[in-house]
Amino acid sequence: MQIWYAIGEKLKQTDPEADALKALGDRCAGLCSHIKQLQQESRELQDEIIDIQKRRLEMKRLTHEKIKEMEELMAKKEPPDSQKYKAALEKGQSNLEKYKKMAVMTQNVLRGIILACKINWMDDPKLRDIAMSLEDLPISD
Repeated sequence: MQIWYAIGEKLKQTDPEADALKALGDRCAGLCSHIKQLQQESRELQDEIIDIQKRRLEMKRLTHEKIKEMEELMAKKEPPDSQKYKAALEKGQSNLEKYKKMAVMTQNVLRGIILACKINWMDDPKLRDIAMSLEDLPISD
């Protein structure tokens, strides 16, 4: 307390030491206000950084959502020619079934001819091979 009282009394005087103390006090006050100003600017910059980071995170989240939506749309989207391919596949399968039925009917007719002729097909190796291979084309359901 006594030191501050002595400094206060010295500042009231008008000698060179008092002027030096006044200059030092003014310089300290100026530096303190400059520090306060820099701290305020630093807080403002930190707030801006936080806002930018929040916007960046929001953009990242939105980007992930849009990418997910695009992937879902791509998964749902059929190729443009898929209807044409489906129609061709169905037509091919119906033709295959038709020709399988015709082959089975032909086999049955051949079997009927062999039985009607009363040939012993077990003795003839060629007829036996033909008769045994008649079951190779089964009809699928």
